[in-house]
Amino acid sequence: LGGSTTHKPRGSQSPPGSYNIGQSEGRQLEMVTQADNVPLYICMSLYLLALAIVSIVAFHRKKKAEEEGGSATLAQYGGHFSLPVLMLTTFSSTFSGYTVSGVPADAFNKGFFSTRWLVAIVAIALGMLAYYPRLRRLSQIRGYTSPGDFIGDRYGSQALQLCCSICACIPQFFYLTVQLVSFAVTVEGLTLGAVPKIVGLFIFAFIVLSMEMLGGMNSVVFSDALQAGLMILGFISMMMVLISQYGWLSSFTPEGCASLG
Repeated sequence: LGGSTTHKPRGSQSPPGSYNIGQSEGRQLEMVTQADNVPLYICMSLYLLALAIVSIVAFHRKKKAEEEGGSATLAQYGGHFSLPVLMLTTFSSTFSGYTVSGVPADAFNKGFFSTRWLVAIVAIALGMLAYYPRLRRLSQIRGYTSPGDFIGDRYGSQALQLCCSICACIPQFFYLTVQLVSFAVTVEGLTLGAVPKIVGLFIFAFIVLSMEMLGGMNSVVFSDALQAGLMILGFISMMMVLISQYGWLSSFTPEGCASLG
């Protein structure tokens, strides 16, 4: 998508269903049409099919947990997962829409100031390492089903538990908003405007609610693991493409650049 984007001359028209993706001096206007997006639509369809399979597997796991004597609440909001799956779901939950859309845009606008996200992620990971193991052991012993249960158990106050649960939900509202907007904007761009942003918001909300109702926490964990795997694959593929097209970092700078050491 090289070259700087320029405005079309007044009166010029783009073919229906096509987007101008850039123009540089001396080069003809480059257009992308819906026909060029067929491979992308195939990949998106396969991704949605994978999510549907995840939902079915999660539904059966939830039903099996209910049949084995667990309560419906624990089957819906709990579960037992392997270490690799837990690592992948943590990775996906920590990055998600922020990494795919938010951080790249922040890096584009603010440059190296966006490296603050690296420190923030480390702080989050250290906090998780400090609190999660102990809370996990307590949840197994005391039968917690949510983070707020610890507050109610520790202080014996349902009012305080409710207040803390509400406070915990407030940042989740912003987090979910980021995911909705990120998905909608990305789909609108990938489909060249064929799926408007508002439609993308409703599609995302429908997918999330449907998977939550079908498989509960199993849907959340396994879909996160799937998405984390795709993100990792995307990061590695992007690095390989950049290296093959532009070379290593040393080739980005003039010869004899002192900053490279």
